[in-house]
Amino acid sequence: MPDKPAKKYPFYFYLIALIIPVVFFLVLEGLLRVTGYGEEIPQWIDPSEKASGYQMLNPEIARRYFHTLKKLPTPHFDAFRTQKLENTYRVFVIGGSTAAGFPYPMNGAFSRFIKRYLEIQYPSYDIEVVNLAISAINSYTLRDFMPGVVAQKPDLILIYAGHNEYYGALGAGSSQFWGSSRVLVNLMLDAADIRILQLLRNVIITVRGWFAADPVSSDVSTLMEGMVGEQLIPLYSRVYENGIRQFEGNMNDLVLMAKTAGIPLIISTMTANLRDQTPFESAQVDSLPPADQVYREAKKYDRQGSFPKAVALYHRAKELDMLRFRAPEGINRVIRNISRRHQIPLIEMDSVFANHASDGMVGNDLMTDHVHPKIFGIELMGRAFASVMEVHNLVPKANEKRLEIAEAQYLAAQTHTMTRLDSAYGDLRLRYLKGGWPFRKSAGPNPTLRTFRPADRIEQLALDVFTEKIHWGEAHIRAGFWYKDRSDLAHFERELLAVIEVLPSNESTYKILIDGLIEHNRLDRAFNHLQRMEHNIPGAYSAKWLGIYYLVNQNYQQAGGYLEQSLKRNSRDPQAFYNLAGVYIHEGNYTKALELINSCLELDPDFEGAARTKADLERALGTAGSRQFFREKGKRKKD
Repeated sequence: MPDKPAKKYPFYFYLIALIIPVVFFLVLEGLLRVTGYGEEIPQWIDPSEKASGYQMLNPEIARRYFHTLKKLPTPHFDAFRTQKLENTYRVFVIGGSTAAGFPYPMNGAFSRFIKRYLEIQYPSYDIEVVNLAISAINSYTLRDFMPGVVAQKPDLILIYAGHNEYYGALGAGSSQFWGSSRVLVNLMLDAADIRILQLLRNVIITVRGWFAADPVSSDVSTLMEGMVGEQLIPLYSRVYENGIRQFEGNMNDLVLMAKTAGIPLIISTMTANLRDQTPFESAQVDSLPPADQVYREAKKYDRQGSFPKAVALYHRAKELDMLRFRAPEGINRVIRNISRRHQIPLIEMDSVFANHASDGMVGNDLMTDHVHPKIFGIELMGRAFASVMEVHNLVPKANEKRLEIAEAQYLAAQTHTMTRLDSAYGDLRLRYLKGGWPFRKSAGPNPTLRTFRPADRIEQLALDVFTEKIHWGEAHIRAGFWYKDRSDLAHFERELLAVIEVLPSNESTYKILIDGLIEHNRLDRAFNHLQRMEHNIPGAYSAKWLGIYYLVNQNYQQAGGYLEQSLKRNSRDPQAFYNLAGVYIHEGNYTKALELINSCLELDPDFEGAARTKADLERALGTAGSRQFFREKGKRKKD
């Protein structure tokens, strides 16, 4: 009996079969959004309601990549203009904790050195150096950042990344692991705002937590400990090779995004503590010797003065260390290949550090721990990037006379706004890091907070920031008041500038600084800060005090212009009316001066000196009083 011919369904049958699942997922996505499930985490946000015209990297951005850690790493609070000005030179820095300046806070990063250097060399430009580095991220995050970075039209991107490729978020050995397929992980990141995917991800995390012997969401001593999933990664193992491949693929992607947009980059190899960092984990795997054995051999040659042999063995011990918190040479090879392939300027940072290290071996003289430099090391990084920027002409296009590079770099180091509070905070973070795994092998809670005793107010503020009792910026302001109460204006000024460098749009910080200087009769020192405030966030306050400054210095044309501008911005400031009256008195326009004094008294009948000045004006207008009379009377008094 012949087979029945296959039944043919009409075209619309297949169309409906295709549409039904699409409609189902669209409806489910809509329901999840309507019910408020999930979230969108924008890359950029406004720093505050009072900082219109500026934006910064979202402090919550790490939630895109870390889904099981209770305490997330946060980025710098570097604010930059939403609309890039014509004379702005904008640099973005991307990378992990070393680029972020760990263990020091925001003013401890090499990006601060570069900003000061560019400000010194190119004073006619508005310099923006925006640090986007975050601890415990790797090339997946950098690649995910890149479309948003390109959209901000930077003039240059600086990259220092590679140490976190295994244990950083989504890395091959990370606790935040989504799989070994780079394409799949990047697709998940690109579609991260889709609520169905968020639901699926959260279900998987929940189910995994039911069967995990040691859930990654549990409290851990340090971020290092919380990020480790697959602890031991032998040299040339599957996970080792996965890490190299993911780094190469992601870095190629982000470089192509930048080059397509016409944005130049500078990339650097990784440096690490070789001489004084014993391998974290050692074991003999196949024919490879244990890392600690090679390290002990390196120490032997080091003590004998056979430094070239010692250097080679230190590098080998680092390669064999199976806990991969230090980037292997495979990562540096990828960086060099990318530099050659895409013709990107390269910094051999390991060589830079070796040239300044004792006996040519990078150790505790330059490093705080296994990969994070001390302050001088951070300065070396800044100098290296600044020098390559100059060599490759990746600097503002200016005809102004510049200093010698070495002289400008020296001045940049001398005027760096890092303070003792930053150093104390960095020291505390470092103590805590080394009080936990893998530096401390013994069990038990981290002893740092139990044993730390602040020596003074500055160390107490550092502790308060570390324990999250107060914000970093608030701590600097409190430190500034502490210094001002002791009439130490230099340190008061430095503490407030530390905040202004990070948040140039924060009006209240400028006011605290300028009011403090004026209170101590230092209007001369307040002048530069007033100019900067007027440039960054023009307002009634900055215009008024610039007017007063010029009035005190008998520049009446400038004084009048700024005071008029101040009253346009705030027409209810008696002090501005009073001082503008002083300008008109010196110009001989007593009628206008009397009108302004009356406005001052309407707003504040008790304004000091206003009633007396009014009487003098009325008498002068009635008796044709002389200008000299009012020159003697026209000194400004602070409200």
